[in-house]
Amino acid sequence: MGFFNKFPLALTTIDRKPTIITDVFRRIAVGSRFNDVSAILLPYFVLDGETPEIVSNKLYDTPFYHWIILHCNNIVDPREEWPLEDKYVTSLIYEKYDFVVSVDNSMYYHPGDIIGSYEDDVFTSAFRVTGVASGAIKLRSITGLAYIATSTRLRNLTEENITGVVVNYRLNAVTDPREAIHHYVDSSNDYIIDFDSENPDIESVSNYDYEQTVNDNKRTIRVLDPQYLGDFVRSYEQLVSA
Repeated sequence: MGFFNKFPLALTTIDRKPTIITDVFRRIAVGSRFNDVSAILLPYFVLDGETPEIVSNKLYDTPFYHWIILHCNNIVDPREEWPLEDKYVTSLIYEKYDFVVSVDNSMYYHPGDIIGSYEDDVFTSAFRVTGVASGAIKLRSITGLAYIATSTRLRNLTEENITGVVVNYRLNAVTDPREAIHHYVDSSNDYIIDFDSENPDIESVSNYDYEQTVNDNKRTIRVLDPQYLGDFVRSYEQLVSA
């Protein structure tokens, strides 16, 4: 039972050729019988690693009603709106946030440069320079999960390709993206605030804590009460084909 098989076909033009496609952008509002969501939708907590198909199988004895799970939660893009497995949150952090690396001379780096990291002359990761300041550079991983320590040696691969000179730069300090401060909160009321050294209730929230909280908040969803499944599917099919 394919979700998109229910949608009507539409005629469009692709590469100047008439093409029939599935009209996946058809928006459906299920009828008044299902307006009282408190009666038909139940709270559900998504466990680590559960997909919409797994939840559907647990509730409705088939994975093919995954589309109902998504519909009841107004989820359009499961890749962005469905909770990640915990093990992937760290990878997400390295894709979104920078290492901040203290170096002796930042003049050798420029925004956009590609940097290679090496441990004992063995390549480990690649980064793009996203910012340069006095004595520090910002590096964004372009190879996913990454690691930099003060023992790491960096090579500016962009400069190396231009000059033919291989230079290993020594690192004085490294701030890992997981540990970097995302924002500050006032612990007395949980409000987000600017840094204030005189506020005794100020607490820092790391990138890791922030992203983990965002992901955990996605775990509480609503699911259709199984006793209404048949009526819901019939109403939906009638509306989508109307």
